[in-house]
Amino acid sequence: MVQTTMSHRAAAISLRLLIWLSLVFATFLRNGWAEAGVLMLTLSAVGLLILRKRPEGAPDWTRQDTLMSLAFVSFVGFKALSALWSPSAYESISNAVMHLPLLLWPLLLVVWRRLDMDLKTVRLGLAWALVFLAAWVLLRHLLGDEVPIRALRNVSNLNTGVLAQLAVVGAMMCVAPWAIGSQARGEESQRFRILMLAAYLGGLLVVLVTVRRTEWLGFVVVSLALLIWRFRRGVSARAGLLIASVVIAAVLVGGYFMQAKFLLAWAQIEGYLEKGANDPSALYTSVGLRLEFYYRGLLSLLENPWLGVGAGVKPADLQYLVPSHLPIEGHRHFHSSYLQILVEGGLVFGLLTVVAVLYVWRKTILQLYARRPTEAVTAATVWGCYALSGVTGEALMYGATTAFFAIATSLTWAWASKASVAVDSVTMDAGGAPSP
Repeated sequence: MVQTTMSHRAAAISLRLLIWLSLVFATFLRNGWAEAGVLMLTLSAVGLLILRKRPEGAPDWTRQDTLMSLAFVSFVGFKALSALWSPSAYESISNAVMHLPLLLWPLLLVVWRRLDMDLKTVRLGLAWALVFLAAWVLLRHLLGDEVPIRALRNVSNLNTGVLAQLAVVGAMMCVAPWAIGSQARGEESQRFRILMLAAYLGGLLVVLVTVRRTEWLGFVVVSLALLIWRFRRGVSARAGLLIASVVIAAVLVGGYFMQAKFLLAWAQIEGYLEKGANDPSALYTSVGLRLEFYYRGLLSLLENPWLGVGAGVKPADLQYLVPSHLPIEGHRHFHSSYLQILVEGGLVFGLLTVVAVLYVWRKTILQLYARRPTEAVTAATVWGCYALSGVTGEALMYGATTAFFAIATSLTWAWASKASVAVDSVTMDAGGAPSP
């Protein structure tokens, strides 16, 4: 019996290590949905094979699990369904398949329950991954093609937005529990807190090296939100000064490095508004293209308000709406998750997405907060980072970011459902009826 328990524990530790290492290396898979999806499927299958026996006290599959799974799987299902009215059924199906990790959400939930992974273990794995990632990116930035290990050179092939987005989400998950204060701090050693701080600064370093405006703004907004929440719960003068100093220093340093990028963005906005989409110097810029994407997307929404034009539509496909504008090629999305949803599926898809998101928030953030506030704040941080990333980018277009989203959200629901089972057990032991 002891040997079996030790074997189970060793298998669980090994699988945790494999999963979190996969997050590091999935970041460098050139954005392929296939690699990330297959990686998740393989790890999940290995996890179920090793951990066949459900841990004692783990919740059974419930109706709420089914509803939560549908909230994520339906996102892919609607995209596939849009092939019925899309001008290109192949593009719609292909776009749906690009979100394969979301289809694996129910399987991931089962794996997390078998592992029974707590938040501290998750943060520890993420922190080491971020420290490694920051060192990797910095080494590549400083040495360029002179990097001694050939594999390290591949980071230059990665979409820097994907790299920075993952770094921001991981960094905020590491420090989010600190918004709760003494409850989280009392369970951490000084060495653990130093590692979390290193992960936070490592995430900032990745954003600065990749020079990403949107991700840096997300880093700043979420950091300030966590700081404000921390002060609302009360904090000593010494601790408050230390926390505020770190966050403000990170904001100021980032602002210094990003200043030129924001000035350039403002100049590009003025150029597009003054010269329009018929001037190559105004259109073919980072911000100019985004403004053109948004303009075409809004025109498409006005023309097809209810069901959109189908998943997989690209800005170039809408050239017929603006025949006098210069053509746009080589862009897969509209650089806004919200606009992308409306253009692809219209108001119907938009409304269904809002309902699904609100349901998930209610279960994994609002209801969880009263029972396990550190996990609830962590869940809110994940959603906040992805929501901000989706304002001027496509938060779930690439394999690595979609895989991480599926992993993080299924993990938070595993915590929420476990907390619910624990409360119901106490209620039943006290002779009452289980809570709804």
